[in-house]
Amino acid sequence: MNITRRHLLASISGIVATAHPGLSAWASDPDFDTGQFATARAPNGSFQVVRVQDGVLRKVVALPDRGHGLVRRPNGTDLVVLARRPGDWGLVLDRRSGEPIARLSAPDGHHFYGHATFSADGRYLFTTENAFGTMNVDEETGRLGLWDAAEGYARIGTLRTSGVGPHDVARDRKGRGFWVANGGILTHPDTGRAKLNVADMKPSVCLIDGVSGAVAAEIRLPVSLHQLSLRHIDSSATGQVVFAAQDEGASEVPVPLVGLIDGPDSFRLFDLPEELFGRSQGYCGDVSFNRDGTIVGAGFPRGGFFAFWDVQTGQFLRSVDVSDGCGVSNTHVSPGFVVSSGSGTLGSVEMQDPNGLRWQVLLQSEASFDNHMA
Repeated sequence: MNITRRHLLASISGIVATAHPGLSAWASDPDFDTGQFATARAPNGSFQVVRVQDGVLRKVVALPDRGHGLVRRPNGTDLVVLARRPGDWGLVLDRRSGEPIARLSAPDGHHFYGHATFSADGRYLFTTENAFGTMNVDEETGRLGLWDAAEGYARIGTLRTSGVGPHDVARDRKGRGFWVANGGILTHPDTGRAKLNVADMKPSVCLIDGVSGAVAAEIRLPVSLHQLSLRHIDSSATGQVVFAAQDEGASEVPVPLVGLIDGPDSFRLFDLPEELFGRSQGYCGDVSFNRDGTIVGAGFPRGGFFAFWDVQTGQFLRSVDVSDGCGVSNTHVSPGFVVSSGSGTLGSVEMQDPNGLRWQVLLQSEASFDNHMA
């Protein structure tokens, strides 16, 4: 599939790279992978992708609407940005320059959930989707959309996720397939973001074979926790998977909001101190391993804090207060984390022995960072 530059620019009309006054250029350089990328809302209400490096906003790229998740292409320079549910667009940028490469459009009867991942070689993109067009005849509307990045991101098929509401997806770092967080919440774009099945939702985290679509593993919480929507996940080089939950049952007693999958048949749930659980309002946003896979970090935007656990022991380590803090990502160059907030804060967290924490504000922006980074 050959796409000319003229055709490409026409297909992404209305999405342009725009420099803002006071921001330095998103210039090509050999260190382009050391920065962080995030979606954000500008003070004027417009939506953007921003690149932050060394505590400086380098440039922004305008988005047609609110973006959600971002993913870097392995063995390449592409950055994919997906629309927030129930959006139907995705944008592929060259992360060296910010130039648009391609636009993704969800097929009829589908919408995006806002997250994606690549195959290990960077050839194929997998997007989480709701096949709402099949809702009347199919109880499991979760899909992974497949796109061929080597052919201009041509749509080549779908895989079932064995559930409803597949919000996030992560490549299994041991090469066993793709982990999908089926949040369990049924929605339809005709009713916007309304949740249609909270009383009988069945969340899960499934390991899906990326070729056959077979379910290689399925993790479900105890029935008493069936209203914990499993929404965001991350995978580590050790093969472990961390997941974050949002409590749709408004539990009055503390329930676990972060868990760790050690293998296809085993998982652990992490405790959060009672005072922090009360602040969390039962809502955990983003979640990430550090670069070494030894620490898990999670953002709690409604509680205004980030929390950290030791992976080996499951022990809660420390928390740091950040208003509307949600985005958490490893830094690619250090064993710590970079975190972001809807209040415009971008900061770094380094864990220190014994259980100490070094917190540093890298940037205080007028932009409101969205929930995730890459």
